[in-house]
Amino acid sequence: MMSSGIHFSAIADSGLQTNSPMKTSTEELLNQVAQSFESLYVQLLLKSMRQANQALSSELQLTQEHDTFQSLFDQHLSTVLATTGQLRIARLIAQQLGAKLSNN
Repeated sequence: MMSSGIHFSAIADSGLQTNSPMKTSTEELLNQVAQSFESLYVQLLLKSMRQANQALSSELQLTQEHDTFQSLFDQHLSTVLATTGQLRIARLIAQQLGAKLSNN
């Protein structure tokens, strides 16, 4: 069975910690946060798709090891898709939030 938790490793690994010695610009931080959000969104989308697929093919008994592997693969795939910008969700989020920040 797949875990129901969200993995925040993409955010933790992106260097957004407040005690980071490198200071990044607001635009860079906005892009990193948007990219992390896109990764989490894609991960949840893949998880929902897999659950729907399991409900349709209930005769196939999947092992816990398979579920764990599938979850890790989905996490990696969502990170890669967000990093490469294939879906362009992060770009849209950064544009919208950047416009709001510049108006304030």
